[in-house]
Amino acid sequence: MTLDLFAVYTTLFPGVLVEKTNRLYRNFKDYVTLEDLDLSIHLVKQNKIISKDSRSTQKFMHGIQLLMAKNYIDNLSEEVKKGLQEKVEQGGYPGAAPFGYINNRELHTIEVHPDTAPIVIQLFKLYSTGNYSLKTLRKAIIQENLLSGLSKYKSSVAQLHNILTNPVYIGKIRFGYPDYWKASKR
Repeated sequence: MTLDLFAVYTTLFPGVLVEKTNRLYRNFKDYVTLEDLDLSIHLVKQNKIISKDSRSTQKFMHGIQLLMAKNYIDNLSEEVKKGLQEKVEQGGYPGAAPFGYINNRELHTIEVHPDTAPIVIQLFKLYSTGNYSLKTLRKAIIQENLLSGLSKYKSSVAQLHNILTNPVYIGKIRFGYPDYWKASKR
């Protein structure tokens, strides 16, 4: 939303209607922005309105709820990261399967995709000759019609770079920071 359009909305309704505190603030910057805009905040589930005219105790309690919402979001983020780390340690793949693989939802692993894996093999064969840059490799796979019938896959130079440098194609999973390497169980 542009600032001009936002100004029109805030003139018509100088407030924000929200279910509860943790739905409104995903970070402190949001809180500061709303404070600077001098909007009233209508918390529906709590049946409260916070504005510049609110009593200090209401603002104080709202500030505490803001910190509790921040803690909830931070904790949720930590739990998701731990869960993904554990999945990798148990041999699973932490997300959507890369090109050439398919997710096995029952085993929580990735498996070779019968249609796209041969394309990945061909990419590595062509690139390993040393006769191709990423740009000329892209032109070659377009000319050889390697991606015919797979219209949802695009062959940008960046995507080719990602395929050719992704360690999953040598049986390793890179996850987290610092890089966590785990031999995959396929």
